[in-house]
Amino acid sequence: MTVQTRPRTPRRFIYLRTTSDQRELEDDLHRLPRADRPVLLALGQLPTARQQGDLPPLPGSSTALLLDASALGALQPADDSPGIPHLVSRSVLEGGRGTLDKAATEEFLNTVVQGAEAARAGERVPTREAVDALTARMTTDVADRMSTFLAALWQGGGSTLASFPAPQRGVGHLDETALMYLLESEDIADAAFWDRVVSPLSSYDMNMALKCTA
Repeated sequence: MTVQTRPRTPRRFIYLRTTSDQRELEDDLHRLPRADRPVLLALGQLPTARQQGDLPPLPGSSTALLLDASALGALQPADDSPGIPHLVSRSVLEGGRGTLDKAATEEFLNTVVQGAEAARAGERVPTREAVDALTARMTTDVADRMSTFLAALWQGGGSTLASFPAPQRGVGHLDETALMYLLESEDIADAAFWDRVVSPLSSYDMNMALKCTA
């Protein structure tokens, strides 16, 4: 794998905390540099109130990620699982933001994985739900990359890119990132699928994607 040709994501520092106290965690997030997009890992379980998903994001969490040990465990798909769960889990560690406990993490993973399956089938509602989940839970750059990946599945499945149920900001065209994610995530034997995905791509895009997966 050629690291230099992968999409660049700013490095993230992981900070371990033994407390699950809301006030202490909020204070930590106030102190951590937001530019570093920090990951704050609480080794205990986050408060039950946060598991309901009805509280506003923690202060400073626009680029920071707070999760507990059980959520981290949920980000470890089984080795024999398909590639898409691994791709989605990796995206959380690269660009996740806000608060994630185990329940919220599993819900997010399921929404995006089901959205990927729906995108290939041209199903609008679950695809849009996946895009909305990415927008809510990811920094803009990573959310755009994953949305582009969903758009590639959408187009490869036979739907038009113009009908993709998401804002066009991040999916204006399918580039080497989308192709790279496709090559990493699924073993698709459908030649027609690849014809629909590859035809709009330049030879540069294709070469870059193949280098990334080599």
